[in-house]
Amino acid sequence: MLRSERLLFGVWTTYKTREDLENLKNDLIPSISRGTGAPYLILVAQEGADPSVMAEAAAFCRHARMVKPASCFLVDYSGDSQTISDLICGHSHLLIIGPDRQILYPAPARGKVFGSTEDLSTLMKDVFPPCPADLPPEGMPGM
Repeated sequence: MLRSERLLFGVWTTYKTREDLENLKNDLIPSISRGTGAPYLILVAQEGADPSVMAEAAAFCRHARMVKPASCFLVDYSGDSQTISDLICGHSHLLIIGPDRQILYPAPARGKVFGSTEDLSTLMKDVFPPCPADLPPEGMPGM
């Protein structure tokens, strides 16, 4: 239905272990992309995933986008988000808030509940270092 309406959509799946990632790379990614026809497939690391597995997932997705033709556009949620943050702000910090409004990442804020009346900009100022002061607004993408 989404395709017939010419709407962009994607699907996501999770991984935690190296075995999960290998299964995704070898079987599930081709199966998901063929089965759904989704132009985007987003890989999301589960809480507690080994950082080396997360780095491998990010590298795999980047390679798939840059070098190897793929049946869909692969995104690694944490790896690509950290890269974008690093390019824009000069740090690779990432904020993830779970469905129960608990902060999952970064680790020092893990477990804190983000209240429905809280201001997101205040939370971000509390959790992240500021963008470099010498970065002119005209240097920001989209400006």
